[in-house]
Amino acid sequence: AFVLEGRPITEHSPHRHFFRNLQPLASFEQAADLSFHTDLPADWWVIVTDVVNSTNAIRQGKYKDVNTTGASTIIAVINTDRSIELPYVFGGDGANLAVPPEMELAAREALLGAKEMAQSAFGLELRTGMVRVSELQAQSYWVKVGKYCQSEHIDLATFSGSGWGVAERWVKDESTRARYEVRASDSLRPNASFEGFECRWQSVRSSQDHKLCLLVGSMASSPSEHAAIYRKVMAKVSTIYGDAKASHPLTLANLELTLNPWRLLGESKVRTQGKSLWSLFSYLAMAIITNRIGRWLFSHHKDTKQVQWSKYRDDMIRNADTRKFDGILKMVVDGTDSQFERIQNELEDLYHQNLIVYGTHRSKEALITCLIFSYNGKHAHFVDGSDGGYALAAVELKARLQLAKRGKPNQGSPESLAQGRRAS
Repeated sequence: AFVLEGRPITEHSPHRHFFRNLQPLASFEQAADLSFHTDLPADWWVIVTDVVNSTNAIRQGKYKDVNTTGASTIIAVINTDRSIELPYVFGGDGANLAVPPEMELAAREALLGAKEMAQSAFGLELRTGMVRVSELQAQSYWVKVGKYCQSEHIDLATFSGSGWGVAERWVKDESTRARYEVRASDSLRPNASFEGFECRWQSVRSSQDHKLCLLVGSMASSPSEHAAIYRKVMAKVSTIYGDAKASHPLTLANLELTLNPWRLLGESKVRTQGKSLWSLFSYLAMAIITNRIGRWLFSHHKDTKQVQWSKYRDDMIRNADTRKFDGILKMVVDGTDSQFERIQNELEDLYHQNLIVYGTHRSKEALITCLIFSYNGKHAHFVDGSDGGYALAAVELKARLQLAKRGKPNQGSPESLAQGRRAS
């Protein structure tokens, strides 16, 4: 290690571009097949973030604040060094990420900044923690990563292995929290940039009856059985709801920039964290004006010299993370109530066969949160149920998991289900 501007940093890891150099998976179906995943380098760090008591906050109507806080942690860490591509998965009320060793200190300061922002802007407590991969590996907890090509502009990470869930448990548990939780000290100060964080879209109403947030965890005891079960579930969803395009929760007809200042206030609070009230109102006014211009550009299919706005919403739909895998299969689909009844019957059958646990939540609308790296293609969009979809589906999954453990003690004890946890 050496010192730069009074802060110790480590020399560059030989694995700093691990995620960038990872071979993309050929299809999303491979995302849930652990044989296609690669061990995260031992010198990297696992990052865990989540909103404390998020379920209560959501039930009090603060689901957008919870969603905003969870997504902001991702962009805060990414902004510490955009030259390094990082794997991350957004969970609705938090996120899991991984960073190389040279980003450790900057990531800690970014997390402290996000924690400070969550409290001052939304009155929410954000829990953040970091665990070294080598420490997990030393106790035989494996930490694996895959990469799925969502579009020509965006690669999404997929996670597997018991280490992700164990890291989260260590960060949350009273007996281990002090060792792993990121806390302010004389040598660490809150320092976060939220550049690129945007929430400028109206909630997207269902074109049918609902937006379904679906979580499924395999209860199998081997990686090959896990993969087979997830393939079966994805096939059932496709049969009932249609393929990824047919069931996509976003459509061009339903994508509309908002002019409601209350809907733009969350982004404004995040982006003006630590600044004056005047800065907040100025940013809010700028966002409203920008959205008015954007509406005109979209409606007239206009492009500028800098941005092809006529293609932006098409790219947005392609870049949306409507399907992901972090040890739990997570999906958002648009469908009818009769389709939901059919998929629930199928899932119940698999649950009673002791093959899966699952959680669902239906919303009338989808909420979109955006990370903008470039308006020309490279922008990522997190999709969730507008009233706390993923977080409330996780409550249901967790309840089923507890019932399964009590009722069927001899069943497989899947390491991946350490991740069925985002219920608090």
